[in-house]
Amino acid sequence: MRRIRLLVSYDGTDYHGSQLQPNGSSIEEKLNEALSMLTGESARVLFASRTDAGVHALGNVAVFDTAMRMAADKFAFAINQRLPEDIRVLASDEVSAHWHPRKQHCRKSYTYRIFNSKIPNPLVRRYAHFCYYPLQLEPMRQAAACLIGEHDFASFCAAGSQAENTVRTIDSIRVEENEVSAWNGALLPGRMVTIRVTGSGFLYNMVRIIAGTLMEIGTGRRMPEEMKQILARRDRRFAGAAAPARGLTLCRIRFLSELPARQEVESEDWSYLVERRQPEGEPEQAERRRPEGEPEQSEWRRPEQAEWRQPEGEPEQAKRRQLEGEPEQAKRRRPEGEPEQSEWRRLEPGITERGKAGFLTIRHCADPDYESLLTRLIHELYRDGIREIYLKDLEAPERLGVGKIYGYYRLEASIGAFPYRAVDRSEKRAETNRESGQKSIE
Repeated sequence: MRRIRLLVSYDGTDYHGSQLQPNGSSIEEKLNEALSMLTGESARVLFASRTDAGVHALGNVAVFDTAMRMAADKFAFAINQRLPEDIRVLASDEVSAHWHPRKQHCRKSYTYRIFNSKIPNPLVRRYAHFCYYPLQLEPMRQAAACLIGEHDFASFCAAGSQAENTVRTIDSIRVEENEVSAWNGALLPGRMVTIRVTGSGFLYNMVRIIAGTLMEIGTGRRMPEEMKQILARRDRRFAGAAAPARGLTLCRIRFLSELPARQEVESEDWSYLVERRQPEGEPEQAERRRPEGEPEQSEWRRPEQAEWRQPEGEPEQAKRRQLEGEPEQAKRRRPEGEPEQSEWRRLEPGITERGKAGFLTIRHCADPDYESLLTRLIHELYRDGIREIYLKDLEAPERLGVGKIYGYYRLEASIGAFPYRAVDRSEKRAETNRESGQKSIE
């Protein structure tokens, strides 16, 4: 099976969101129907980002699996012939079978448009929220600046969210003003106020609640200074109402090819440093551990770097044999189903980060946030394929200790600059079970 990636644009006005719905039409439903007609298979797409009813997208990303041998870039044209006019596939390519759109590190960009005028305009009503009251943009910009960085956005998360934690990072947020022109070039009465937000991820209705709160500040119902208080409360009741869905558009999802080696966060709630690097100069146990039963001289190798070993009793040249009748490049063949244009993709977690360790330094964190912060940071490193994770606390070292539990992880003693190491308890239990089973067999 091949995995095809799609860049999808849609007008969400007449749909009940991007995901399949039991009692309403959805973007996913229309794409599934089009793909089934095209391929003759029971196809199902998976979106990188879910959008709510009435929300639009300029560049959402989806994948589906198929056995069809059509050229990857031709799928976009073929699918569009079977879609309604308010949904279009802008581009298509092939990715690795392991590439999962929701397990990649990415940055998402949204815009929220507000048509600020005394009279509504029918030409923009589907793609912008109408606001009668004049908006003061400078107070909105001052308040928006408070949201940049890593924060707990619980106050901006609607009820019904399934998020395990409410900490998110906003890279940038801008409040802009534009004139609105008609097709004949004449300016329409009023102005378009656009809120542009980019971040690593967003909670349920988060951007719409931010937009609604900023509008209340722009109309004078709230002061810009209240934004910090709303963040600190971590309570949905203190933020403004969610702005209507029609003004929101998912503009772009940018996938990151690799993770930053150094991540430093400074905020009022916490301060920490995460490093992803080779464990040189750290305690011996930080080195890559060999699997039980593996000879000492055998190093761990990434799959694509592993050398062919000489079969016992065969001549020396059998180490890297060229298959009979195949060209020279057959020595290192592309696995079946692996696309040639693999530079776009990010390998599955556990490949790109092999050989690196994670070093977590806590500089400051209030006690109520301590456990959730460590759990989240350790889990993010582990999810990225890093299995050697070391910790130290500069503010209060006694808060860490052997045997302490943080989510799925337990601390063990280490030596050197980082006195503790995080171990996945589920893997530890599996290892213990394997050892006990081996002893019983013996």
